[in-house]
Amino acid sequence: MNISDKIKNILTDAYLNLKIDFIAVYYKGKIIEYKGNIGSERFFVNLAIFVERALDINEVIPGFEEEYLFAENKNITIFLYYTSKDLAIIFINFSKSHLPTFKIEAQNISQKILLLKDELVQYEKLEQKPATQPETQKEPEIDETIKKELEKGLVDNHFFTEQTESLEEILEKTSSSQIEPTLEDILSTQTENSFIQEEEKLPSLEDILSVQEEETLAKELDISKEKSEEKIPSLEEILQAEEKNPDIEEILTTEKKEEIYLDDKTIEDIKKAFIKEIGPIGNFIFKKELSSYNNKLTKNQLTKFIDKLAEEISNIERRNKFLENIKYILEE
Repeated sequence: MNISDKIKNILTDAYLNLKIDFIAVYYKGKIIEYKGNIGSERFFVNLAIFVERALDINEVIPGFEEEYLFAENKNITIFLYYTSKDLAIIFINFSKSHLPTFKIEAQNISQKILLLKDELVQYEKLEQKPATQPETQKEPEIDETIKKELEKGLVDNHFFTEQTESLEEILEKTSSSQIEPTLEDILSTQTENSFIQEEEKLPSLEDILSVQEEETLAKELDISKEKSEEKIPSLEEILQAEEKNPDIEEILTTEKKEEIYLDDKTIEDIKKAFIKEIGPIGNFIFKKELSSYNNKLTKNQLTKFIDKLAEEISNIERRNKFLENIKYILEE
């Protein structure tokens, strides 16, 4: 079995185990073997560039020593695991994925491939083209714009579109852009823009004071207008209003009627009728409801009190029976 078949077998085991859409091995600037239904000449070239340029973070942040790259949105997940700068394992899945599972599987694949290191060197000499590239075609030149765009995608995490697209369409879309910022320019521009946006949001002290003065003046005008619109009643209207108002004797008589309390026997009859229908717990419920009226009831409060007790009886038939049994009390 040659080195190509051995790597394919390693990838196939992981492909079936993870149940993902695409898995590949990157070695010294190109994709040497893969498993999955994604792929074209253009796709493999762009994917290799992406794997290579992702390591640029080690130049921006000295000593960072990137081990892996994990990026995802609602449509796609990409995981790159670097055994070295020349050897990487690539996982692609068109759904949310579990990072720890990817990492463990990538480490296993890396260990198996490193055991084939000597054969891999020979493979490099024999295979000079990507695995899927026809022998009759030449490897296309890599546009520097594509590299810059992939670098930009790595930094601001907008490498993938929000719409559902194939990975090939997403990678090819990056080649159409003509913007060529460096990584330092992107970081600097994002910082400056954030400061500018914050400054635009903040009103000046003069604006704030002006708005406050306008609001105060508007309130004062409204109050003045309301006062001016108040109508002074005529003598006739005052006399008519006095005729409509009850005299002091009527008020005292009404209040006296309202303060007629039920006797203890009536309250006890209501309690027995309530406990009869709801059970022993009715004694506790009755005392609780009565305490909310300071343990005494006026005739005006009776109807509301009875309704409260009736609501506690969940059985409709028993509730109606309770109301029927104390009907005579309500009619007094």
